Amino acid sequence: MLMFGCSKTDPESEKSGAEAAISGFFDAADSYDYDSMRTFVTGSFHAIEDGQKYNSVDEFIEMFKFLEGAEPKVDIDFIQTNVSGNHAFVIASFDAVFSKEQAKWNFKTIDSYVLKKADGKWLIDFFHSTHLPDVNDKKYTTVHLLKVPGELSISALNDEIQKVNALIAGSGYPDCGYVIRNITQEEGTAYNYMVQGNWRNPEIYKIIHELDEYKKWNTESGEAMTPFYKDYVYLKAMMP
Repeated sequence: MLMFGCSKTDPESEKSGAEAAISGFFDAADSYDYDSMRTFVTGSFHAIEDGQKYNSVDEFIEMFKFLEGAEPKVDIDFIQTNVSGNHAFVIASFDAVFSKEQAKWNFKTIDSYVLKKADGKWLIDFFHSTHLPDVNDKKYTTVHLLKVPGELSISALNDEIQKVNALIAGSGYPDCGYVIRNITQEEGTAYNYMVQGNWRNPEIYKIIHELDEYKKWNTESGEAMTPFYKDYVYLKAMMP
């Protein structure tokens, strides 16, 4: 009798392979090994990270580069892994801290991944990362109440705010910085604008304000900013 063997894939082995691809991708990221990161994704890789869409692995890598030099501590917990043929769907929790000198970035997320198997290798095709609230976020806020004279253009103040927000974002804190708000005019109210600073907590506020780039901006912008800050009121507030 002629016997024909039929090989069957091991479901648990396939699940482990898909999870290993995800772990490998982030192990490479933690080492800032961008060439290795590219070996764990498909050519059509795309991602959504904290509401921002990345259309290629190179776009994602550019975002990740702001962490270069930071020491990572990453924990990935695989919650659910389903495999169907050459496709896999994985849900994982991601808990990471990146530390660099005084700066510290906390990331706690729930991620979902779609993987494809090509030439016997699992590759990440898409992932979506949902960021969870940071327990260290105390909603630390600073407020400048301003009396801006009518002859001053608020756009000049906004130009300086955009400059400092860009350098703050480039330092690794894209969710921190300043916004300008109009104050609703009521009887007896002299203040017409408010500059609100969002810093998450006092520690991050201190780190940002001690940056050499921030101090340089503060010095260089003095002449442009001073007319707006005449007779201002300054307040700090945070959640208990």
